[in-house]
Parts: sequence; structure tokens; C-alpha cells
Amino acid sequence: MNHLENHESQLTAKEEELQRVNMTLQKFEKDNKVLQAVLKHTEVCEQKAPEVPNFQVIKKIELAYSCKMEEFERSIFGKDKKVAELLFEVAKLKEELHLARETHASVLKDRNCNKMGASEAFQEFQSAVPMQGGAIGEPGERKSSSEKNGSVRGRTLIKETKMPEINEQSWRSKKK
Repeated sequence: MNHLENHESQLTAKEEELQRVNMTLQKFEKDNKVLQAVLKHTEVCEQKAPEVPNFQVIKKIELAYSCKMEEFERSIFGKDKKVAELLFEVAKLKEELHLARETHASVLKDRNCNKMGASEAFQEFQSAVPMQGGAIGEPGERKSSSEKNGSVRGRTLIKETKMPEINEQSWRSKKK
């Protein structure tokens, strides 16, 4: 179970890192859109009244925009690579987690099958070898007709024979 938890925690960490990278990319894209809007606004203002906007202000905005774009492109290049690596790692971890879960389920299934196999084997044993409550011929035990005749499953029993009662006088008379 520890192996599964380890995979799940690694997967969660990678997904969180991927989410942070995606948020950073979204922030860069938003900044890029803002800079493009400012530049477009500056161009529109310059076209409407070329004497009003200060030329240096426009150049600063363009320079800031180009610097930001270069930074953005560098970060995108690095982030895209990082995003691709993270996506690969997340996919790999998901596959490992899936395999670990399948293995765990398979192990549990095998254990249950083995338990059922042992249980079924014991039941089969019980049905093949009936349990008897004591020695054959005990008082209170029912005997089949074959047992009464002296045979039990291929074995013969010695029938009880009654010994003639010998009284003391007859015994003493024979002894003399």
C-alpha cells in the first residue's frame, strides 16, 4: 500500500507543478495582451494627433514591449519544454500508478482465490470423509443393516457373542 501512496503523492506533486507552470504561462499571455493593447493604443493616439504623444514615450513603450516579448518568448520556450517534460512525467506516473493498482488488485484477487481454494478443498475433504462421533457401536448410535450383520465398509466386525453364565457351583464342580 505504501508503494501506491508514493505514486499518488508523486503524481499529485507533478500535477500541482504543471498547474503552476500553466498559471505562469497564462500570466505571461495576459501581460503580452496588455502590452499589445498599450502599443496599439499608442499607435492610434499617434495617428489621431501626431504632435500630441511624446516620441520618447512611444519608444519606451515599444522597447518595454519588445523586451517583455523577448522575455516572454524565452520563458515560453523554457516553459513549453518544462510543460512537455511535466506532461510526460505525469503520464508516466499515471501509468505506473495504474499498473501498481492493477498489481495490487491482482494480488488481492489471488489471495481471495487462494482462500476460496483452501475453503473449497476443506469442504470437499469434509464431504469425502464424514466425521463420526466416536467408536462404532457405541450406545445410542444408529447402526445400518450392514453394520448389524457385522460388516462396515468392507471390514467385518466380530459379532458380540454372549458368554454362557457360569455359576460358581458348576465351575467348582468341574474343577474337582
